[in-house]
Amino acid sequence: MAGETETIKVFLSAGSAYTAEQENFISVLEDFLLRNDCKPVTIGHSVFSLTQPIRATREEMQSCDAAVILAFARYEIEKGAEFPGSSKERRIDGSRIPTVWNQLEGGMAYGLTLPMLILVEKELTRQAVLSDRMEWFPQVIDLDPAILKDKVFIGIFEDWKRRAREHALERKKKSDKPRLTDWTISELIRAIGVGTAFRLIAMLGSLLATAFYAGFWAALKFGHLM
Repeated sequence: MAGETETIKVFLSAGSAYTAEQENFISVLEDFLLRNDCKPVTIGHSVFSLTQPIRATREEMQSCDAAVILAFARYEIEKGAEFPGSSKERRIDGSRIPTVWNQLEGGMAYGLTLPMLILVEKELTRQAVLSDRMEWFPQVIDLDPAILKDKVFIGIFEDWKRRAREHALERKKKSDKPRLTDWTISELIRAIGVGTAFRLIAMLGSLLATAFYAGFWAALKFGHLM
């Protein structure tokens, strides 16, 4: 497990910053995570791969114990409509939408049952992983580093980190569980005991002898028919 002082590997989903405010918040958030025993990794930012980003994300996330989804505006719709030309049409002028990678990476993290800390910029259009319908409740924030000192945020963060450590423990238990195919004969004998090993060998020998005799008898009795 990631013990109380061990570093938790965290997948950080964040789009490419294009404003000083976004760039600064990502930097401050990364520093905050590092100070709190979390190592953030982001494809194309701190981790690079020769494979396509979607594959690199899947491979990297499998070794993580939690995820942080930071969603901020990538697109702004000046004039638009949802369900255009239908009876359900509604205007979405001025809507602000994050990068689709928040949804892709968030969906992967959810599928891997990683504890998710979801931070959504105010006034962002929220769907799927970023909506209130998810198992992990999103925190709607300003991109202001002061939020990282807020009492409510700290409480939520500590709960998320606790869950991340629990996930790390479960993953470690699974990885440490010995596989029978990895054992040598001597290790197997030590594990089951010498007496049990001899009884198993005797039983297998008896079964082999019985099978050999049955085959020999069948050959003698029916061989002339072939």
